[in-house]
Amino acid sequence: ESGDIEALYRAMGIHADNIVAAVARLVVDGVRGRDIAGAAVREEPARLGR
Repeated sequence: ESGDIEALYRAMGIHADNIVAAVARLVVDGVRGRDIAGAAVREEPARLGR
């Protein structure tokens, strides 16, 4: 099964040594995106004067 996944990544132009970096980037971007969304949700009521 992991061979299929590797083949898929290769087809997308991602090589095995880049998969870890790509996954790490996705995780970091996901965390950053959640932080930004959370900050926006927290700031919005204050901006509306509530």
